[in-house]
Amino acid sequence: MSDSVTRFNMPRPDLPAYLTASPDEPIGCHLVGDTLFGTGYALSTDQLLRKLEAAGGVERVVVEHEDTDHYGALPGVVDRFDPEVVVPDGDQAFLQRAYADLTADRLVEGGEEVAGFRAVRVRGHTYGNMAFVDESQGLLVAGDTVVGADSDIAPDRRWSGPLAPPAELFNRDTDRARRNLVALAGLDVETVLLTHGEDVGGGGSDAVDRLLRDLGLHWEL
Repeated sequence: MSDSVTRFNMPRPDLPAYLTASPDEPIGCHLVGDTLFGTGYALSTDQLLRKLEAAGGVERVVVEHEDTDHYGALPGVVDRFDPEVVVPDGDQAFLQRAYADLTADRLVEGGEEVAGFRAVRVRGHTYGNMAFVDESQGLLVAGDTVVGADSDIAPDRRWSGPLAPPAELFNRDTDRARRNLVALAGLDVETVLLTHGEDVGGGGSDAVDRLLRDLGLHWEL
């Protein structure tokens, strides 16, 4: 994994049993250089602030999509560090609903450069769901675009590699979420950073390719 990446494992609350998500599986947030991807739930705020202070602070927070485990601790981070806040344009309304006094500094639609990463829109998990890729570092920040194959968030089936799509229960539109994974085809990455499940520390392109094949989304031309 790149020396520029620090993973913070944030706690998850006890959730209703029907969600099948164990509080023992942490929420992965990633500090890449001076940019934080995801914040964890609000209950993570104090722990996250301590980790960021130890790391020297943060200049930018990227919220990959509108689920609360990706922005719950954002107000505390903004109050402490006053970072730039980057949010997908299709999911921006969630900030106004959750935190009326907090606004994004930058909205991204897909294709833009954000701290050396290219924003990749992969709709379906949420309307504006994003992944972020920096092929110069060999990094894919997946958010919830994909999850670990052994994660509680993954569908209960066998996967040929370390990645899976989020289970249907966790998506706004599962068919679209899976079809749109073709946006990840052909990326030259070694490392896949995941919110749910262990990061893929090598062979990232192969891991993505195997998932696309599992889903019938890849073919040879």
